[in-house]
Amino acid sequence: MATKKMRAETFGSVDEFRAAVNLIAKQVLAIRKEELSRDKEVQKILDERNKTIEQMKTEAAGMLALCDAYAKDHREEVFPKGTKTGETELCQYFLRLGAPSLKPLNGKWKDADILAAAKADPAWKSFVRVKESLDKDAVKDAAFDDAELAAHGLRIAQTERLTVEPKVENL
Repeated sequence: MATKKMRAETFGSVDEFRAAVNLIAKQVLAIRKEELSRDKEVQKILDERNKTIEQMKTEAAGMLALCDAYAKDHREEVFPKGTKTGETELCQYFLRLGAPSLKPLNGKWKDADILAAAKADPAWKSFVRVKESLDKDAVKDAAFDDAELAAHGLRIAQTERLTVEPKVENL
């Protein structure tokens, strides 16, 4: 949807400008009331439906856990000819390996211990990540002048725009 750009000369006086921003404030209030009403209705429906959905998900997950255990214990019956695939009139089922992941060997190994062991072994040093990045918030807080920032390839960018906020008492 194309929007028409208005020029600053649109208003003949400050009073006309103030009337326009007051109209915007009224529109924003009306929009917020409509959104609140809509959101309450949507939330009510979500709450009702989510109870049923979560119950169904819990039941399905429990049944899947039982089926998983049975399939692993009875491979020959569940998966014909040594495959990991089967089917019924309503579905196909599969026994799939998940993506491999690294876990601590046992409870004695903590992340810090694993990292220290990797750092100590020259063959493993390339697997240790070191991420450097500029702390932009600290640079902004240091309040360098424009020349100092430019010497490091930076500049402060900031935009300014008019915002209309209705007063709280009008809500």
